[in-house]
Amino acid sequence: MASVWQAIAGSLWRLSRSSQTAVVIVIAIAVATLLGILIQQAPPRVADVPELQTEWFLLVQDRFGPLAQPLTWLGLFSVFSSWWFKLLIGALAFNTLVCTVDRLPGIWRSIKVKTVPASEGFFSGAPLRLEVRATSRGLETLQSLLAASRFRVLERQEGNTVYLYADRNRWLQLSTLVTHTGVLILLVGVILGAYGFNDSNVAIMEGANWAVGHGTGLELRNERFVVEYYENGLPKDMYSEVVLLRGGVEAARQAVRVNTPLAYEGINFHLLFFGYGSLPDLEVRDAGGTVLHSGLVPLEPAGEHGGEIGWVSLPGRNESIALTLVPSAQSVSLRQLAFQVLEGSALGPSGVLEPGQQAPAGDIQILYRGERGFAQFRIVKDPGWPLVLAASILIVAGACATFYFPRRRLWCKVTPESVTVVGETEKLLHPNPEFHRIGSELEAITKAKVSNG
Repeated sequence: MASVWQAIAGSLWRLSRSSQTAVVIVIAIAVATLLGILIQQAPPRVADVPELQTEWFLLVQDRFGPLAQPLTWLGLFSVFSSWWFKLLIGALAFNTLVCTVDRLPGIWRSIKVKTVPASEGFFSGAPLRLEVRATSRGLETLQSLLAASRFRVLERQEGNTVYLYADRNRWLQLSTLVTHTGVLILLVGVILGAYGFNDSNVAIMEGANWAVGHGTGLELRNERFVVEYYENGLPKDMYSEVVLLRGGVEAARQAVRVNTPLAYEGINFHLLFFGYGSLPDLEVRDAGGTVLHSGLVPLEPAGEHGGEIGWVSLPGRNESIALTLVPSAQSVSLRQLAFQVLEGSALGPSGVLEPGQQAPAGDIQILYRGERGFAQFRIVKDPGWPLVLAASILIVAGACATFYFPRRRLWCKVTPESVTVVGETEKLLHPNPEFHRIGSELEAITKAKVSNG
């Protein structure tokens, strides 16, 4: 029985260390990423609000029809946070770990090599080979050239023949392990990052609160936006004074600038910009007077036709409101609110409201309080970013060491008649300039070239 489990473990190990396995996993991740780009993904807050989930499903059902439910089950509307995408990233991380561990013994043996090849076939059949006539000081000359190039030299003598093995930068072979470790840490950081959130369209008017959500129990209050000026009238500083509340109790307070976010419990609150009279302030009540929505409505580009459009989801109801701002007939400086109620995928009541005007729309009341000044925030929690930063440093350091300080190896044979130097086969990114330089200097000293293979 033990042998069976050993055989299974051996098969899994060979499968995990295979580069073909890595290629298959990378292709699967690339296909999943392409699907996540081509298929519209659910907004971040949809997963936390049941009402938004229902509205989102109705939206995709209208677009994809009977395919909406299977696509939802497969997680194709939330690819990058789905369990199977995390599993693919985890599989790639495990494959990278196994490949790294599997290569370590071979790299270590290569670093610690202490034998000098003495095979005549090795020297006569090498593709990168140079032979020159020996001088009375041929061995000393070669040793001097290798020492000047900072090579470590191992020596072995057989009769009148001396064999030399020279290498440089042998310890930097470990840089490939540094790079692989960086990739592994990067993948772990990506997995952890999927458990965070990124809300980039949070508009909060002055004096209003915003529930952060995502199980944090936090509220962000925009106290006021401040602009300071120099004496000549040019702007000196701009910031938003914000307060972070938990259970109505102040947890943190800070003047947030564009490049100075508020950081609290791993969550960063970034100020994006501030606007005066740019977003509609809306209140929606049901027939019983219960407030279904109250506050600013973010506007987004409406697409190729231009303009901006905002959406209000009504909690507990299969209804939403699409709205936009249009020029007012009463004042050049004011804009009207044009709205359209959607009942599922069907069109409901519509209308146009002046600032301060209220109107019924079916069994709900819509009050347009006008446009308000607001601050736009980006609220981000990314538990994986320290790992991603560390991984980036390791990957860059490992790649630089690999490409700019590659290992150099030379094999030499010195006889009373000739000096033979053999180098590693040249590659596109790893030419062998030391071989050519040392060969040229040897030729210049001896002035008598025998052969160049």
